[in-house]
Amino acid sequence: NSSNIENSTLIIQDLTYNETLNVNIWAIDFKVEDWEMQPLHYGYVLVYNSSNDPLLANITLNSETCFTTFRWLNKSDYYYEVYYQNTDFSKTNYLITSNIVTRRNKLNVSRYYLNQSSQLLGNNNYLKEVTIYANGSNSTYIGNNAIIAVDISLEDIKDHLNSFSIEYWASDKMWNTINEESKIYSSSDTSDILRIDLLEDYLSYGFKIKVNFFNTSQSNGFIDINYTQTTSEYIRANMSKLRIYTLDQSEERQPIENMIVRVQNGTNGDF
Repeated sequence: NSSNIENSTLIIQDLTYNETLNVNIWAIDFKVEDWEMQPLHYGYVLVYNSSNDPLLANITLNSETCFTTFRWLNKSDYYYEVYYQNTDFSKTNYLITSNIVTRRNKLNVSRYYLNQSSQLLGNNNYLKEVTIYANGSNSTYIGNNAIIAVDISLEDIKDHLNSFSIEYWASDKMWNTINEESKIYSSSDTSDILRIDLLEDYLSYGFKIKVNFFNTSQSNGFIDINYTQTTSEYIRANMSKLRIYTLDQSEERQPIENMIVRVQNGTNGDF
């Protein structure tokens, strides 16, 4: 394979070429259900840079799952409107909700000091355990957001690191160890930097890291954790389904064909 980059342009000189491109794109998932938590079957989402800007995208909700994904530039926020669309109604397009989805809530940076809440295992060996859930999830509930990736920095851990492991919180509410990310350290290791991509191989709604270290005095080292999450906008519409059946008065209660049903608004009397 042969290629080069000129003025930010990738020049490919072979007939076939494989290249991994990291793009600055933000994906926002939308899922819309009625009050009984059933898919609406009809609808779409309008996305704008802000409420006063021209329309950026009109994306249709899947008729079976009422799910769709918007992908565009990774900016601080977007404004969106969700509509119910049904030609059987006098008002074909009905605004369900509007909101601003904010990116900054999906970036999370935390620092944890080893001299706080580390567990003594014996013989000067300690364990520091950190558990983090995605937004909307906890130890008993699975939410809509998943963990994309975790960046971990182990800094100045005295006397030395022993081992590192990470587990992910799966949809079955079970912790699963990611064996290929486990590490054993030598007696000279006091720091490390790790990046763990979860979304590609694991649907993770949380993660737990375990840092085992050896210390004969007091370790003032720390763990920095920076993780990103998916953005999932769940909308529960103030709408319900009403199933109307028209049957004749015979003993068989046969359906009446070609029946037209008019539904009247109980508040203002409109049909």
